[in-house]
Amino acid sequence: MILATADKLSSIGSAFAKSETDCRRSIAQEATISLAPDYGPFARITGYVKTSIRRVASDCQTPQGKEMITIDRFDWRWSTARRAYRKIAR
Repeated sequence: MILATADKLSSIGSAFAKSETDCRRSIAQEATISLAPDYGPFARITGYVKTSIRRVASDCQTPQGKEMITIDRFDWRWSTARRAYRKIAR
């Protein structure tokens, strides 16, 4: 989470969500956002979303197999022309 004030952006936390558990798999997602200096008046915002997926046994609770993890990265930079943040394509 980011706190936006008139003169700066401040990172104030992150979020964790256990998205889904059924009798086939368990999915959890964790989002993290960081701020870094950038070549303009505002900081660059970088976000990461970690998704963990694991199969579960027929009892719907016992983890089975290896956990599959993917991490997606998203960047936003200030656009002076648009006077807003814009997502940077990767």
